[in-house]
Amino acid sequence: MLPTAVRHRYYRVMAAWSGEIDIGPAWALFVGRGGDTREHAHLAHKLVVARDTEGSVEGGTFVEAGVWFVASDQRHRVRVTGTVALAFVDAGSVGIVRSERLPTGLATAAAALRSEDPSVRIAALRALVDELPRVSDTRVARAAKLLRDTPRVALGGVASRVSLSLPRLSHLFAMRLGVSPRRYRTWGSIRRALDEMANGASLTAAAHAAGFADSSHFSRTFAATFGVVPSAISKATTMRRHDS
Repeated sequence: MLPTAVRHRYYRVMAAWSGEIDIGPAWALFVGRGGDTREHAHLAHKLVVARDTEGSVEGGTFVEAGVWFVASDQRHRVRVTGTVALAFVDAGSVGIVRSERLPTGLATAAAALRSEDPSVRIAALRALVDELPRVSDTRVARAAKLLRDTPRVALGGVASRVSLSLPRLSHLFAMRLGVSPRRYRTWGSIRRALDEMANGASLTAAAHAAGFADSSHFSRTFAATFGVVPSAISKATTMRRHDS
């Protein structure tokens, strides 16, 4: 479990965040009341859209007024009050996106994410996912899917299933995704835990289903990944899963 002082600090940080979270196979979307996060990094590209205030994203790339892009594995901190949309696109599903060469559809997606209609927002995020480049190496793409979808999977077993040695797979992962297979496996575990939470599982049940040793291990990893603790998320948000 997080030390008491650290846990209380994370709860204070998350206190303002509340709203709705939709989770798809390659994307996730939070829409609701914003707040402050601690510095963190996750293996998803993120679009931050402040709907009625500008706020700030330390470590993010400015797109236009009230809109920032954060590349996968980039350390950053979000400080936004009022209503905000946070759109996440899994890095293993689309590969590397460079901050210096942003997708042309970001501004269009940002405008749609300000809509009051949830279906418009989700359609825009799906369209953005379709626009982003795919992982060019099919072996890396297959390995990433195995690491996302299979709890407690052995890295050597994943390498064998895509006909690569583990060192070669690690090299290709670094080239195509910018991260190691081990780190991406942890990210996959967090994603699975979120899916379980969206299905109504308790934090303890979600942690075990996703391969974490216990809920304390899950809470520490989640806090480092998203800058907030998972218990605050489960209490302050409504979560929904989507199959596409």
